Amino acid sequence: MEGYGVGYAAFERGVPVLEIRAISNMVGPRERSTWRIKEALDVLEATSSILTEVFL
Repeated sequence: MEGYGVGYAAFERGVPVLEIRAISNMVGPRERSTWRIKEALDVLEATSSILTEVFL
């Protein structure tokens, strides 16, 4: 949802954009005690380091 606005703005200006997402919680009741935010951020960090190697 949030990435759509960024993607659309980039498209309108001819700027390339890439969105990487990780899942921290499952669909259903919003029980924050079951969210796995640290794990999701760890996955994003690992992915970012790999993408740096690919794009540079």
